[in-house]
Amino acid sequence: MSIELRMIYEEIGDVLASWNEKGELKGRFLVSIGADICRRRDDRGKHVLSVIEDRVVQDVDGNRYLVPTRACTALTAAHFIRFASAFGADRKHVKLALGGHFPAEAWTEAEGEKQDVLESLRKAVYAAFLASFIEGFNIIDQANKEHGWSVDYSAVVPIWRNGCIITADLIVAILADISKEPQTDVDLLHNWGLPRSCQGLSKHSKRQ
Repeated sequence: MSIELRMIYEEIGDVLASWNEKGELKGRFLVSIGADICRRRDDRGKHVLSVIEDRVVQDVDGNRYLVPTRACTALTAAHFIRFASAFGADRKHVKLALGGHFPAEAWTEAEGEKQDVLESLRKAVYAAFLASFIEGFNIIDQANKEHGWSVDYSAVVPIWRNGCIITADLIVAILADISKEPQTDVDLLHNWGLPRSCQGLSKHSKRQ
C-alpha cells in the first residue's frame, strides 16, 4: 500500500481498521494492531513506522515445529521471514545495493481500480490467515495421532477465540462449527464447509 499505491500511514491504518470492522477479517487481532501501529506517532509527532527498525529476535527454537509430514507452507514461510527479520544490517545493505525498494511506479489508474486492488489485497490476507489456521489444525492433529493425546478439537477453538493473538471472529466461528461435528479426518480441507469458504480466493492472491 505504501510503495505501490503511494498511501500514507493514516490511510493504510483506516483501510486496516475498516477490514477489522466487518467481513472475513472482522475481529482479527493482528489486523487491528496493524491499524493502530499505522496511526501511532512518537513524542516528536513522527509516525513510528518511519523510524522503527523491523527486527525480531528469535528466542525460541521453532524449527522443531516445522517438520510435520503434512504441508504447512504458510506457517513455514512466516517462520523463516521472522528469522530474516533478525538480520537488520544485512537487509539495509541489500536495500542500498538495489538502490532502494523493489521498483514500483506511482499509482496512475482510476480510484475505482485502486479500490479493486485493495479488495484483492483484503481477500489475499484472509486467504493467508485461513491457510495458517488450517495448517495449525493439521499439525495438532498429526501430533495428536502420534502421541495419543485424544485432543478435543471443540475445546481448542474457544482457546483461540478468547484473548489469543490469533483471534479472528469469522475464521474461528467457521472452525467452531466444523470442530463440533464428529470427524475421523480432522484435515479441514477435507471438510466441505471450509473449502466452500475458500472458493474464489486464489485469484486475489495471484493478482499483480
